[in-house]
Formats: sequence, C-alpha cells, structure tokens
Amino acid sequence: AYDTLNDAQIGTIPINDLQESGFLFIWAINAKFSTALKLLKNWGYQFLDEIVWVKQTVNGKIAKGHGYYLQHSKESCFVGVKGDPWKRADSSVEFDTLFSWRRGQSQKPEEIYQLT
Repeated sequence: AYDTLNDAQIGTIPINDLQESGFLFIWAINAKFSTALKLLKNWGYQFLDEIVWVKQTVNGKIAKGHGYYLQHSKESCFVGVKGDPWKRADSSVEFDTLFSWRRGQSQKPEEIYQLT
C-alpha cells in the first residue's frame, strides 16, 4: 500500500504554473473521468484526446480487473493542451491504444513514455 491524495488535494497542485504552452497527460480510472476533466479545465488545459491502455496478462490475454458494473481491463490517459505547443510537438501521429502487460500496483505501461 502507499499514501494517496484525495481529489481536493490533487486540485491544489499548481500544475497551471508549470508551463504557458504544452500538453498534460493525466491518468484516470473510469470512476474519476469527470474529476480528471475538471482538473484539466481548472489547470487551464483543454481536453484534446485519450490514450487507452488495454491491460494484458503475461500470456497475452486481456487482464481482468475490478469495477462497479463491469470488469475493467483498461485505463485511460487524458491528453490536455494549453496554449500553442504545436510548434514544438513532433508532428507524427501515434496510436491511441496501447496493448501492454499489467505491471505492479499503479505502474503504467512503459510504452506511454515513448508517446510522451
């Protein structure tokens, strides 16, 4: 187990002071989609797109997870934009879906670092 921040504490992080123009990547579980979108807006970012991570077992099957109504086998990473970062951004287009092994608790897929 590890310590976490609640939604209000996360909202006080001065993300809006980090850059005048750029992208922000924020992971959100299904139950926190609306919270993540509000945070993006409050920090001065506009929702741009979503990257989906489909979690797999070491055998390449879809990993089963928890959920309130459905078993979740994916996580979403929202992409926000602020200002005009396109001058600095790589113009190549990447896939919006990652198929990768489920790793340790809260560890995200290595492939996300190639995109960001």
